[in-house]
Amino acid sequence: MVFNDGDFILVEYSVRVKETGNLVDTSNEDLAKKEGVYDSDRLYGPTLIVIGKKWINEVVENVLKEMSVGEEKTVEVPPEKAFGPRDPGKVKVFSIREFQRRGI
Repeated sequence: MVFNDGDFILVEYSVRVKETGNLVDTSNEDLAKKEGVYDSDRLYGPTLIVIGKKWINEVVENVLKEMSVGEEKTVEVPPEKAFGPRDPGKVKVFSIREFQRRGI
């Protein structure tokens, strides 16, 4: 089955950092709890995607368009097609106290 622009699909996903395997995001509540990224304020479960609306990364959307219902696939998104290569100059480190001071 091929999905077309305007099709509504429900997607279950997990996003990991390729180099470390660290879980960044997931729609699976049990996995989030197991890997220490659970957020009690979040609703877990399949996520609605409308093909062609650019709600998700273009590389991922193009792969989804060619998938079948129930099919599982691993998609690698290169940095230049995501948020760009890591730039240490753009990373700031804050102590936990600074977050607490700001009420975060």
